Amino acid sequence: MAAAHIGAVCMGITVIAASTLAARAEYPERPVQIIVGFAAGSAPDLIVRSLSPAMSRELGQPVLVIDQPGASGEIGAVALKNAKADGYAIGFLAVSNMAILPNTRSVHYTTDNFDYVCQTYTAPVTVVVARNSPFKTIGDLLGYARENPQKLLYGSTGPGTLTHISMAALLQIQNVKATHVPMQSLTAVVQAITGGQIAALAENVLVTRTGNLRPLVVLAKERSRLLPDVPSAGESNIAYEASAWSGLAAPKGIPAATRVKLERACRAAVSDAGFVQTADKLAIEPFYRSGDEFGVYVRSELARYKGLLPRLGLRPGSGAGAP
Repeated sequence: MAAAHIGAVCMGITVIAASTLAARAEYPERPVQIIVGFAAGSAPDLIVRSLSPAMSRELGQPVLVIDQPGASGEIGAVALKNAKADGYAIGFLAVSNMAILPNTRSVHYTTDNFDYVCQTYTAPVTVVVARNSPFKTIGDLLGYARENPQKLLYGSTGPGTLTHISMAALLQIQNVKATHVPMQSLTAVVQAITGGQIAALAENVLVTRTGNLRPLVVLAKERSRLLPDVPSAGESNIAYEASAWSGLAAPKGIPAATRVKLERACRAAVSDAGFVQTADKLAIEPFYRSGDEFGVYVRSELARYKGLLPRLGLRPGSGAGAP
């Protein structure tokens, strides 16, 4: 009886000890992965890699970048949706796979499949022409297009990309018609502009750093700190804004305390000098929104593009939506 009693007591102590250790175990206990649905070396990959060191310092564990490219970011988003909701797998979501792609073809996820962690950056789109172009202002460009329907040629990196949508929407809102010339790469579009084959392009501010292009307007309410001397759409009486953006999210259902820690780590990373330096190189603006705020923003952008794209002839099945 005594031996049995001692054994029971020891077992009880073991159970209590194990329970105590479990209670003390705090997230994260092992490395955290960030799934990126775009190729290694791409802008999304570089952005996340520049966020990960500061997030790692804040979390006290390595933060690893896992690239799962393909299908314009859909593969990465699906992988994130299907990951275990324990905070050890989070992912990079962007305008291309969260707002544009779902409005141009069927995808295997929705905005409700994720718990949003934070927004990390915004990057306003700018309309550019060749440095030696006769168009000195956005008014010049639109005026020519208005007086010469379909004669203005503008380029993009493909139908349904942000470069295409931004320019097409600007022209549609201004009630002018021009001709879209899709190309295989941004390099090809820039060469066509500088060579005089086409007139304009709507792209990230980074494209202006070649020195061969002149920005006419930034498609935002206010001027961008990246191009402080270039007028904004707001001051140019253009009621249209366009930007690239991204943020981090987790599979739906992660513990609330885990989400708080991830959000805190993301906030620290967005203001970290390493990320700020990378952002400047990529001509994007570090921009933090909390998880709740980012979730609201993602849904609002999805709704905005749902209303916009059909007016541009882009509907489900159009084959659009590449980043």
